[in-house]
Amino acid sequence: MSLIVLCIAYTSIGTGNIHGTHYWVPDAQSYVNAGKYFWLQQKLHFFRTWGYPLIAGLPLVFTENENTARAFLILCNFIFFTGSVLLLFHIIQETANKILAWIGSILFLLSPGIVFIQFAVLTESLFIFISLLAIRYFQLYTRNAQPKYLVWFYLFICYAAAIRPIYFYLCIILLPWLFVIFYRRKFNWKFPTAIAGIFILFILLPMFAMKRSYGVFTFTHNSGYVLYHYIGSYAASIPGSTQIKMYDSFDKAEKALDARYGVQKTEDILWTKRDSLYRSEFKQLLRTKFKSFLVAYIFNLKENATSASHFLPLNAKSNKANHNLATLSKWENMAMSIIGFLLFPCFIFFGFVQVLRKKGNNLFREQNVFVAILGLVLMAFGALSFWQGDRFSIVYYPMVLILVAAVLQTFNKQKTAQL
Repeated sequence: MSLIVLCIAYTSIGTGNIHGTHYWVPDAQSYVNAGKYFWLQQKLHFFRTWGYPLIAGLPLVFTENENTARAFLILCNFIFFTGSVLLLFHIIQETANKILAWIGSILFLLSPGIVFIQFAVLTESLFIFISLLAIRYFQLYTRNAQPKYLVWFYLFICYAAAIRPIYFYLCIILLPWLFVIFYRRKFNWKFPTAIAGIFILFILLPMFAMKRSYGVFTFTHNSGYVLYHYIGSYAASIPGSTQIKMYDSFDKAEKALDARYGVQKTEDILWTKRDSLYRSEFKQLLRTKFKSFLVAYIFNLKENATSASHFLPLNAKSNKANHNLATLSKWENMAMSIIGFLLFPCFIFFGFVQVLRKKGNNLFREQNVFVAILGLVLMAFGALSFWQGDRFSIVYYPMVLILVAAVLQTFNKQKTAQL
């Protein structure tokens, strides 16, 4: 069914548009470049984390043709998309029932924002797939209490962090929590050893590699740029704030590097210094204009939750059907975001209350609380950026569908019990 949906989407887009700039966005080129770094230069990219370049650069080992690499990555997107539909079905089926599983997976399958982004070389498809794998293995652990499922769960969370570093701090927080579980339940020592090995391989070693290549012990050199470029510069432009222009920062970095490196400066060194400069200016902004930052953050939340996909067919305005598709994408984003905004904090709060009281409703069991945590992390960190359509929203659509199914299943059981 997923292939049928993708074929229909492909027909509506047209071959010429797929090969145009509408789908080959600057981020896509940077991922391919990062793939070249990984496979051809055996080093990490200066601001792209290694998770997606691991796949993006693979075809470039065999060919120099970037169009071939692009076709390969779109094919991978189709595979990840199909896998996500299947995973979502199985997760909801165990969380609720088969009927809700069908409804949830079909809603995901027919989401305009999710379907059309499959034709762009971006991380969303892989990230959703890996996140759902992590949820699935955590679900299996809550059902069977076998430690191997926790190991797989942590592996996929760490790999998801390597795709999009939103989960970076979550990986660090989960590490001691998992060790406590292994200790209390007296699991074999090989399982905590495996967890530690995953953290070292997926998180620590890349940070040491960044230190060796660029002189800074960090997971990515992109955080300062994202923080200041998207939310910091906007907050600084709010009336009453100090006017700090993004391009002024570039000029300062350029002049400093000209003096230090002269003609020998490289793009990666320049980016490293820029990122450091942006980070320091963003910290200064938080100290002096925190209120403006909150205003900008709320604006970003609203912008991300009310925008249609940027990857719908180009003729969306001239074609009535495609215009309706854009409207559907916008309303879907709003509905999913509002529901997520309400459900994520509720599940987390009542889940922790349930843990403290050591009793409670099955609705707020571990699995659903974890799903809510992932969804809230994605929503909260996504609001640090804007002007990306629904890109920062579609990644938590599956979490919303899972929790809605859990709520509906609980209400259905209560209604049945009253009869």
